[in-house]
Amino acid sequence: MSGPRHETLLGLDNVALDLPVAAFPMRVLAGVVDYLLFLLVLAGSITAGVGIATWLNFFSPWLFAAGLMAYFVIEYGYFVGLEIAMNGQTPGKRLFGLRVTTREGGQASPGAILIRNAVRSLDMAIGIPLMIFHPLTQRIGDRLGGTLVLQNAPAGADIIVRRVPPEWSASDITVAEEFLRRSTTMQAGEAQRLARRLLERIERSSPGFVATQHRDPVDTLRVALGVTEPL
Repeated sequence: MSGPRHETLLGLDNVALDLPVAAFPMRVLAGVVDYLLFLLVLAGSITAGVGIATWLNFFSPWLFAAGLMAYFVIEYGYFVGLEIAMNGQTPGKRLFGLRVTTREGGQASPGAILIRNAVRSLDMAIGIPLMIFHPLTQRIGDRLGGTLVLQNAPAGADIIVRRVPPEWSASDITVAEEFLRRSTTMQAGEAQRLARRLLERIERSSPGFVATQHRDPVDTLRVALGVTEPL
């Protein structure tokens, strides 16, 4: 069984994030589990609908159209609802240790999850084969929503950065947070080098923003960004 493929993505100020991108076979297995569960939900819904129609003695060609619409609504609702409620996971993804994240490895927003699932039917036809050849195993929905599926990715934590330079975007904040979270598992020299680059960028754009210098540049960055809780 294939394990995660580590891909290096460049984020804020070209800080490299080494992300464990989920392998294609793992995503397929998770999808099989989810579609089996979805089909159980769909079968129950169809049975209930036929039972109600029989009880009301109401049969019409429109029932077939209503059934098709119900299929797409339930399919969309299953994946969107669970990925939002379970922080980027579904039962299948949780079983295989997968999670939907942003391109930087942060927690995917509800909007991104809505977008990535909007073309699920198209992905079933052509998107899944394209995943095999994409370096980040992204299907069409992932590309539109700016999401990745990572293996063994932790659940998105609360925002840890409390103070940011005025020109930073939400993406910049996400990259800085992911760097600080991953800095505890990096080699000390690499973490310090990347922290210095971020501090230099902050100093260029917002002189005086970093008020206190510590011996360890990672600690300096943490204090400058208002990070007080453990990572």
